[in-house]
Amino acid sequence: MPTRKSAAMAATARNGQARPPVALAGLRVDARIDGAMSEVRIEQSYRNAEDKPIEAVYTFPLPSGAVLLDIGVEVGVRRLRGSIQRVAQARDTYEKAIEYGDGAYMLEQAEPGLFTLNAGNLRPGEAARVSFSYAVLNRWSGDRLRFLLPTTVAPRYGDWRIAPHAIPEADLHAENRFSLRVALGQDLREARISCPSHRLEARDEGGARDLVLADATAAMDRDFVLEIRHAQPRPGFALLGHGPAGVVALASFQPFMPGLERRVAVDAVAVIDCSGSMAGSSIDQARKALRSVVDRLEDHDRLGVICFGSSTRPMTGGRRVGDARGVAALRGFVDAIDADLGGTEIEAALREAIAMARGGARPADIFLVTDGEVAGWETVVKAAKAAGVRIFVVGVGHAASEAFLATLAEKTGGACELVTPDEAMAERVARHFERMRAPRATDVAFAWPPGATHLAPAGPAAIFAGDAVHAYASLADMAAPGQVALEFATEDGVRHRQRVELSGPVAEGTDGRPSTVARLAASARLASLPEEEAAELALSHQLLSAHTAWVVVDERAAAGKTDGMPALRPVPHMLAAVWGGTGVANAHMAMSTPATSFADLSPATSLPSAIAARLEEAEVPSAFTRRGSILARARHIRAMSDPREVVRAMGFDAELSRLVAQAGSPFRAELVANAFAAALLAGMAGMDPGIDSLARGFAQRVDAMMQRLVEVQALVDQARHDVAEIAPRARGALEAVLAELHEGLGLAAIARREAASLHARLDEPAA
Repeated sequence: MPTRKSAAMAATARNGQARPPVALAGLRVDARIDGAMSEVRIEQSYRNAEDKPIEAVYTFPLPSGAVLLDIGVEVGVRRLRGSIQRVAQARDTYEKAIEYGDGAYMLEQAEPGLFTLNAGNLRPGEAARVSFSYAVLNRWSGDRLRFLLPTTVAPRYGDWRIAPHAIPEADLHAENRFSLRVALGQDLREARISCPSHRLEARDEGGARDLVLADATAAMDRDFVLEIRHAQPRPGFALLGHGPAGVVALASFQPFMPGLERRVAVDAVAVIDCSGSMAGSSIDQARKALRSVVDRLEDHDRLGVICFGSSTRPMTGGRRVGDARGVAALRGFVDAIDADLGGTEIEAALREAIAMARGGARPADIFLVTDGEVAGWETVVKAAKAAGVRIFVVGVGHAASEAFLATLAEKTGGACELVTPDEAMAERVARHFERMRAPRATDVAFAWPPGATHLAPAGPAAIFAGDAVHAYASLADMAAPGQVALEFATEDGVRHRQRVELSGPVAEGTDGRPSTVARLAASARLASLPEEEAAELALSHQLLSAHTAWVVVDERAAAGKTDGMPALRPVPHMLAAVWGGTGVANAHMAMSTPATSFADLSPATSLPSAIAARLEEAEVPSAFTRRGSILARARHIRAMSDPREVVRAMGFDAELSRLVAQAGSPFRAELVANAFAAALLAGMAGMDPGIDSLARGFAQRVDAMMQRLVEVQALVDQARHDVAEIAPRARGALEAVLAELHEGLGLAAIARREAASLHARLDEPAA
């Protein structure tokens, strides 16, 4: 992202200060769903309602597998097209346009499934409409297709790996809304449609069947979901389209093979997310999922259970046999599950699950239930893939991180099912059991006609009965295209072969671009190519990717140019419906039974929400907002990782030394250091994005350490006494950072009134 942003970053208004108007004025969605593919057009409307130029930044989700096809901007009566460029070039083009006072728009991929739109230099009163379309291949599972349109990003645990100003943050005051029209293709006219997420109306006009929202618009606080069931699934088909060097083919298979239906024993480790974000309906869904798993166990099956949050809690000590005695014990474990384990340390949980899964001819499968709200998840996928275990995921909640969960399942050879709170859990669990009980497919290959090139996927795909599998290739000779076959063996030694005829019309591209089929094929190849080759392929097919971005400049006459940098206006997200069980944004810590003070912490309680209420009216030390010497060192400070270095750089090492001397143990000294650093940095919230990110990191460390105090009884007993003995200033700093965690690291409640000496030190004029 542009480096200029740190200088232009405006503090988010909190605690009674006036909030600037949200630049995102509305969202319109038009989708068409056919049997093979869905195409979606989204129009984002922006308006500057302020008296100065602004730059809107909106980071939003799209479904995994979505390939962006066409992007444009309308400003007044003018339509701007733009182009796909390498990321560095696009950012440079964008930055120069802003510096010259022109309008500029840039769209880039923040991470898989997440995109950032920068609408720069919107003048007072100016409006713009950014529209883009994408295509995604439909992945049928038996007779069922799930169409997903994510609308919000729930708060995530951990460190984001994107620019701080682009991190999507929830705001309880946000009121983002969208309108929707879904057209169903002719081949779906007889399908049964249900929508568990929104109220819809059907409109049959001129032979077409459209679905619209029952109300004109809907709040963007949950995924839009359509469940489509068709009595006649398609066993296989092909789509053809022109590419830069010939014809590109897509072949789709739905293997229904007798050899895959022979049942085998289930051997699995259930990993249940018990972090704070799962509170409410999500943890209820997790219990239902695990109950459904336990109820399906047979005598020869084996199941272990691990719960996780900030820490990992093995419930079974190993994999239990699914006989009557084992099932009775497992049902007891289900009843003990609650969303009381803090943050979402999913990588550590998967490592422990993999260790439990080992022992035997091959590792047991992992059955994961989570909302997937984890930042920087790509390292988790990489580690899980390297471990060689299959992960079967059930994603729960109104805004589960679909891109993460689908990728985790795909890369490990498993499968992913998403369930909203209004859908039945048993069917999804039963489908996963069918997959786990089926003999595994081996030697998977696609047999294309001679001369076919640019094959995708590059390696073998996971095969499950009834689950759609897609493959692409460039064809050398369309005069005799022939057939493509899906070939594989099962563990009983039987080989299977399913054929698809490569015939039908060849789609053309538009506006000088390759056809949609060719662009989907190119997108499928990107991940398997070296970076330079991937960038060249994305450019030749005009694809937005990790290597490329879209940018357009709205050149203005001299009289219309702006002067100076625009005010940065990140577009807030609505909090995902019933997220965390309360509907209150609480991204970094979980609450169960509130404690009233540090001395009240016990294994039955979690971090004290009552602290925030007691400190709601606390003063903000004014020195934090005027210490120029501290702000001047922000760039230096934000590169630090040791809390002691941060405190020393800000000039408070003497105070920290006195507090650490009273801590009594290395663990508690580390807790004090992290809490003190986080409390100091919280006073600079919104003034520098790097500082904000660093403060969140220290705060999360405090959260994890406090959870450890809660989890380990012996340590808690000692810590309760030690914390009660710490000087009032130390307690003030610690309680302040916990309050900041609860309030989202705002400017309010960063210190207690009784920490008078600390306040006096902070209020001294800057040197």
